Amino acid sequence: MDFHRENDMKHTRMLLITLVGLFLIGGCSTCEPSLAQVGTLQGLLAGEYDGTVALGDLPGTGNPQTIGLGTFDALDGEMVVLDGAYYRVPTSGRIAVMKPTDTTPFVNVATVDFGAPLFQGSFNGNYAALKTYISSKLPDPTRPYAIRIHGSFRSVKTRSVPRQTKPYKKLIAVVKTGQVVFELQHVRGTVVGFCFPASFKGLNIVGFHLHFLTADRSAGGHVLGIQPYAGSREITICIAPLKKDIQWFGKKGEVRESSAEDLKAIEQGK
Repeated sequence: MDFHRENDMKHTRMLLITLVGLFLIGGCSTCEPSLAQVGTLQGLLAGEYDGTVALGDLPGTGNPQTIGLGTFDALDGEMVVLDGAYYRVPTSGRIAVMKPTDTTPFVNVATVDFGAPLFQGSFNGNYAALKTYISSKLPDPTRPYAIRIHGSFRSVKTRSVPRQTKPYKKLIAVVKTGQVVFELQHVRGTVVGFCFPASFKGLNIVGFHLHFLTADRSAGGHVLGIQPYAGSREITICIAPLKKDIQWFGKKGEVRESSAEDLKAIEQGK
């Protein structure tokens, strides 16, 4: 083999090794999944409940790596997206799998390969401690994260809201007068959702927004509280960074100011 040619090949191999090393250390922002969104939470707060986008037009439908949350046309219950399927949790508690032709006024959805778990084991703490733990492990707090928590729980407190008729009431009024709370005891299932940075203010809840579905698909809803088993059964916590730019479906969401008290009441169900 020609000496110069052999030298060039060695140089090329070293360059490739260096590039792979840099990729593994620094990551690849262009490889991060996108957050797909219809509408805004602030739009829901204002009473904008008409479905604008069909579920079948959203990315990742039917993909087992797709998770998400939201609601349906006319605020017809809580949406849980798990394994690429769209589940409706109505106030009756009877779970339904929705059709691709059903529509939504608001949804966050992402198709994510979570990879290795952030945590796997017995978690000794309540819902606040769980959120604090996850927050402390986020590599970059300026970007959104997808979250998946699976396992057995001592209790999960969830809620749903009733289907609305026009003229629509604002969401805060619906929650205060019409929400139904479910106290789920000794259940196994999956929590899915997102943690949004401060830059998402006016489009989503800043911080955690999580929904839950039992393993047997018999119960779920918007998460108000979680109590894992302490010192016994395991849970698995996975997180994955998402791109900072939202992939909009339907009309692009506009940033809106909203009452911090209203947002807290919506999130905590009070």
